Amino acid sequence: MTQKRASLFLVACLLFAAGTGVFAYFARDWSTVGQTIAETSAPGVPDIESADISATLTALPRATGTPTRSAATTRTPATSTPTAPPLSPAGVTVGGVLYRVNIILDPEPPGLFKPPVGRRIAGVNVSVIAVSAPLSYSFTQFRLIDTAGQEYGWALGNSEPKLEQGVLAAGVTRTGWIAFSLPDGAKPAVITVQPAPGGPKTPIAAVP
Repeated sequence: MTQKRASLFLVACLLFAAGTGVFAYFARDWSTVGQTIAETSAPGVPDIESADISATLTALPRATGTPTRSAATTRTPATSTPTAPPLSPAGVTVGGVLYRVNIILDPEPPGLFKPPVGRRIAGVNVSVIAVSAPLSYSFTQFRLIDTAGQEYGWALGNSEPKLEQGVLAAGVTRTGWIAFSLPDGAKPAVITVQPAPGGPKTPIAAVP
């Protein structure tokens, strides 16, 4: 082999060795990258962005709900105005409980609680007497019905003391005020009581 051919052969060997090393280097790097991608996408290893988005979308329905209404006044339609005895010191007995409407102030005197424009507050003073056995009572059991047949639940009023709720022993009496919010044009007709939830509403006094 001549010196020129030997030199060319040496240069070719060096280039081949360099090329093999560069290929091995890049092959090693790409293998590492492929392993990293495979580990990140492997089952059981959550993607951080996907997990965050999924958690946010899951939390949205929990944070969005139907708002609850905490108004103290209810107004439900009645088909007709029931008949009731007029105000009487004797009262009306319902299921062993004596209910007596003592006074009606329509409107009640002004105070801390003011009705919205176009409405007024009527105050009704009621006595509840446990005739022969303990009983549960509550201001929420009473309703006011106007001459048009509309029914109204309790409202925030100013007259004191208020009829609250609790349990009465036999022979014990509780007397207090219940307020009803009415439209300006409504005329009260009857006070009713509903001792048991879902039970009948019994008229206890006609409003004069």
